[in-house]
Amino acid sequence: MRKTYAYNSIIFGILLGLLVYVSSKSAALGILTLIGVSVLGFIIIRFIENAISKGVDKAADKISEAYQHHKEQKAIENGTYVNPETTQMPDKTTTQFPQKEESEEIKTKYCGYCGAKINAESKFCPACGKSVGQ
Repeated sequence: MRKTYAYNSIIFGILLGLLVYVSSKSAALGILTLIGVSVLGFIIIRFIENAISKGVDKAADKISEAYQHHKEQKAIENGTYVNPETTQMPDKTTTQFPQKEESEEIKTKYCGYCGAKINAESKFCPACGKSVGQ
């Protein structure tokens, strides 16, 4: 149960009723003010609290949905997404995965002096430092 501030209207009604009674010297007018302010204040405060509560609940639901959507998108990008309804991976033909560029395979050769594996474009052996020539 949520905390309500509507009961404060009763205190406000009592104080205002006493003020009206003291200023007008009419007990009936003071009591009517007490009851009217208390009841009307209670209804207005509860209405405002309910409206705020509904707005907060809707905002929390939207945030939760956005977070879940973001989490699913990250899982799809990482390839770890499992659909909770089917517990299967999504079909890659229908899911848009980012295309990775095919990297050019680096050609390798071996040093004639020490036999270390080196890049084909290198001019010097990284192991022994001798010139491998082109």
